[in-house]
Amino acid sequence: MLKNGDIILFGGSQGFMGKTIRFFDKCIYTHIGIVYFIENKPFLLDMWTKGIELVPVHKRQKIYPKTAILRDSESFEYEKTSCIESILDEWVFQGNLPYDYGLLPRIAIAKRLGLDILAWGKNKAYICSELVKEFYASSFTDAYDKIELITPQDFIRFKPNHFELIEL
Repeated sequence: MLKNGDIILFGGSQGFMGKTIRFFDKCIYTHIGIVYFIENKPFLLDMWTKGIELVPVHKRQKIYPKTAILRDSESFEYEKTSCIESILDEWVFQGNLPYDYGLLPRIAIAKRLGLDILAWGKNKAYICSELVKEFYASSFTDAYDKIELITPQDFIRFKPNHFELIEL
């Protein structure tokens, strides 16, 4: 059912971060990544605490009981595969980008209050939703470009018409 380039959203974590994001963002999904197959097994191109990594999808499903897929029906799978491989080459194999711990409280406060009072500058670090936003903005859609402080749930809130939501 999964395909290369699918956006996969995860929710329902009982961990501190999952609960915090749900409280501030009033959301179901608190983590997001991009599906990439290696030897016919689904992996997740993922931004986790140590930076960008590839992990088997089933490892995230153990942490997050809710899963949904967003699939871009206008892009070809080989285009997404090529884009993923470029990301792997540029970001993972040539030097990992760090996880942006400072962005999470900024997003949480901005989502709750409706404005970004901290206005911290952007470092060369990411969180999971920014990684997915960058991937799709690079070649496939500009639907998420105007969302500065993007969360996993925003991918559903602002999904383009050519994206199909598949809740598992």
